[in-house]
Amino acid sequence: MSPVEGCPTVFQAICNLPPGIYQYKFNVDGQWRHDEGQPTITGEYGVVNTLYLTREFDHINTVLSPTTPGSRMDVDSDSFQRMGSLSDGALQEGSPRISEAAIQISRCRVAEYLNAHTGYDLLPDSGKVIALDINLPVKQSFHILHEQGIPVAPLWDSFRGQFVGLLSPLDFILILREVICFSNYSFFLSFCCIS
Repeated sequence: MSPVEGCPTVFQAICNLPPGIYQYKFNVDGQWRHDEGQPTITGEYGVVNTLYLTREFDHINTVLSPTTPGSRMDVDSDSFQRMGSLSDGALQEGSPRISEAAIQISRCRVAEYLNAHTGYDLLPDSGKVIALDINLPVKQSFHILHEQGIPVAPLWDSFRGQFVGLLSPLDFILILREVICFSNYSFFLSFCCIS
């Protein structure tokens, strides 16, 4: 096992496996565990993760070649070809199998999403960094969020030197509910009126 670059607490193991069905678990701090985010089955060892490797590499090479008709995303093709072949052109064992239909569906979804959105939709706050100090009055904090068009901002505690939470529209709604239920109406009006 070797640590993943940039993550000192995450480790990886790379194995060349022949085609077949594999079941596995992880031993973490003396406990056998499985990854709930991956496919699992229940067997003689309890719930285990499963991995199904096939050997249809020629199909991958033809599907992912840059000369495939309708291929507009050559970056994907290049990266999969690098993953599926060594420098001398021989195929690696254990490369993932991706059907042409799955690739086309993925390309269509990405294209539809990009065609339906502008760059501003994808990166609405590009270049804008905002953090609110916890000592800032609540009313002023919400005014800043509204004026800047930012739905959520982190709360900074300068005494601790760390972020301690988030301020969002839900907080505004909860504060208004508290004010209406447990306070007088004049305070509610003074809180809500824009200065």
